[in-house]
Amino acid sequence: MVHSFDHAMVGCDFCGNWAAPSIILGMDPLRNAVVRAKRRGIRLRCITDITNDNVSYCKELCKIVELRHFDGLKGNFVIIDGKEYLATANLQEFKPLPHLIYSNVPEVIMQQQHIFDTLWYKAI
Repeated sequence: MVHSFDHAMVGCDFCGNWAAPSIILGMDPLRNAVVRAKRRGIRLRCITDITNDNVSYCKELCKIVELRHFDGLKGNFVIIDGKEYLATANLQEFKPLPHLIYSNVPEVIMQQQHIFDTLWYKAI
């Protein structure tokens, strides 16, 4: 996953449940890859469910990415440059990713990008 962020050229779109901010910030290799992408001028957008439990992580994450709230969000995926799709079914705070699904099939990515964009415009 970190490798994909390091090779991003345009943008990375994250969609994750309430635990996503703590995972992004709590896993040093992932956090560092996101920070490096930001420094390179990559557009970083993130949708998550902002709760009382994760608000401190969200405040920190706002310094790195464009962040929006979507109440009760379920599901976790990332789209990188419209060319790579990564997903996991279950995120748990402070725990590594148990399984990662990867696809570079254009139709899958186009469908997931549409889902992300729809959520992005409905999120606050």
